[in-house]
Amino acid sequence: MLRFHADDFCRSMGIFPQVWARLNSGMSPDDQSTAAYGQAVLELERHCKRLQLPVSLKQVTTILERVRGISEGHPVPYAELGRMTTDLYSRVIDELGTRYFLALKAENVVAYDEPLREWQVQISAFPSLQDEIVEAQKCYALDRSTACVFHLMRALETPLRVLSTELGIVKHSPTWEAYLSAMEKAIAAKFPDKSKAHADKRAYFAGLESQLRAIKTAWRNPTMHDLARLYTSEMANELIVLIRGFVREAAKELQEPP
Repeated sequence: MLRFHADDFCRSMGIFPQVWARLNSGMSPDDQSTAAYGQAVLELERHCKRLQLPVSLKQVTTILERVRGISEGHPVPYAELGRMTTDLYSRVIDELGTRYFLALKAENVVAYDEPLREWQVQISAFPSLQDEIVEAQKCYALDRSTACVFHLMRALETPLRVLSTELGIVKHSPTWEAYLSAMEKAIAAKFPDKSKAHADKRAYFAGLESQLRAIKTAWRNPTMHDLARLYTSEMANELIVLIRGFVREAAKELQEPP
C-alpha cells in the first residue's frame, strides 16, 4: 500500500495553474519564479516516484531538464514550457484517476503510524506479540474491526503459554480450556503455604486466570466459533484497551523466554 501525502502533494500541484496562467498571458517569469517553479517540479518528482506514476514522472524529468537549462543560460521558449506544464497537469490527473485512495480518520492515524505506542512494557516482556499487535492496531485504524479482534486473540496465546509454563502446566491440547481448567490447582500447588508472600502470589495468578477466562467466554469463543460474528470499531477499541491492560499486568511477573 502506498502512502499519499495529500497536503504536500496539493502544495506541489498548486503552483502549476499559476505558472500556466502567467505563461499563457505572455508574462516572462523572473529568476525567483523560475526557481520556485523548479522546486515545485522537484517535489512533484518525489511524489510521482512514491505513487508510481510513470507517465507523469517522464514529463517531470523532461521539464526538470528544461528548467536546469534555463538556470545554466540556455533559454527555453516560455510558450513551450507552458505547454509542457499543461501536459504534466493533465497527466497527473489522468494517472491519479486510475488509483483508488482511502483516507484514515484523524483519530486513527496514530494507531496506524505508531501501532506500538503504549505497548512498550508489554512487548518488552513478550516480544513475540509485536507482529500481532501491529496488525491488530493497523486493522483497527483501517476499520477492519473483526480482523483486529482476531489478531488480539492470537496475541494472547503467548501470555497464556508463559503463564502456564510458570505454573508448571503442560497440556497436549491447544485449547485455552485445557490450560485454564488446570490453573486453580496449579496455583495452589505452587504457592501452598499461608504466608503473605504466597497469599499475594495466589491472588495475583488467580487474577490473571480469571481475566483470561472472562476474555475466553466474552471474546475468544464467539470470535473463533461464531463465523457470523462481526465487531464494530467501538468493540475493537474496547478489546484493545482490555488486552493491553491484561498483558501489562501479566508483565509484572512473567516474561517470555529468549
